[in-house]
Amino acid sequence: MTNAAVMALARAGYSNDPRVAKAYTWLVSWQQDDGSWLSPHALKRRHESGYPYCYCGVHATCNALLGLSVNKSMRESEAAVRGVEYLLGLYHSKYTIEGGVEPPLYKYMGESPVPFEGAWHDPRVVPPEVGPISHDIDRKIEVLTTQHVLATLSTLGYGLEHQKIKEGHDRLLDLVHAEDITIETLMAVKGLHGPFFAFSFHGH
Repeated sequence: MTNAAVMALARAGYSNDPRVAKAYTWLVSWQQDDGSWLSPHALKRRHESGYPYCYCGVHATCNALLGLSVNKSMRESEAAVRGVEYLLGLYHSKYTIEGGVEPPLYKYMGESPVPFEGAWHDPRVVPPEVGPISHDIDRKIEVLTTQHVLATLSTLGYGLEHQKIKEGHDRLLDLVHAEDITIETLMAVKGLHGPFFAFSFHGH
């Protein structure tokens, strides 16, 4: 929620307000050594119930970076660069889940991703309350994760000149089916092809 709040405030002209600066400082304080982000409650929830949801890893990192993207100094900060490197480093890597996405089986099989032939893949993109999406699950999760990563990177100014982003873009177009196309898919692709300014609480 903090990333969404600073995005809205910055776009409304308050990016240099001391209160917004304080929020940026708070966001950056939760960055991990590997460049990813972890929410204040994620560790507690993980230790107590093994329930990571999307509060850590790819999607929390995307959301934090989107919060930083609206302020020029934060967009160019060391924290943002480290976050981008984390995301790019996960290309061709895959996080896995144990038993499916329906609670209470929504857990890590391990802390580290495994090699993967596709683009970006993190099952924590699927909120447990959505319920099982067992049909074609790997493709759907890759689509959801890849479009989130690409939208984030384009918002930060990274484009198709980067090899991994170009390959991820092409992979997304190959993967997506007509019935899967959402406004998030269109925003992710459009953002890589030219200036595109939109705002949503889903992280664009």
